[in-house]
Amino acid sequence: MTDIAKCTDNNCPSKKICYRFTAPASEYWQSYGRFDREEDAYNCDMFWSNGLCKYCHQSDGNHKMSCPTKKIQVNL
Repeated sequence: MTDIAKCTDNNCPSKKICYRFTAPASEYWQSYGRFDREEDAYNCDMFWSNGLCKYCHQSDGNHKMSCPTKKIQVNL
């Protein structure tokens, strides 16, 4: 059960990595809010990271090969 106000901003570019948008809804009741996000902003002041990479949407530390944050280690 999620005891937070979930976000309803479907146009937010960071909705896939925000816990307020991706958290499961409560079984009995759930509060929703429309938080103030400027039109050109990537996220709002109420942004809460859910631990996913903002580029490839994988959990932190596990990235796709095409992700710009992928680090390659070469042992010689």
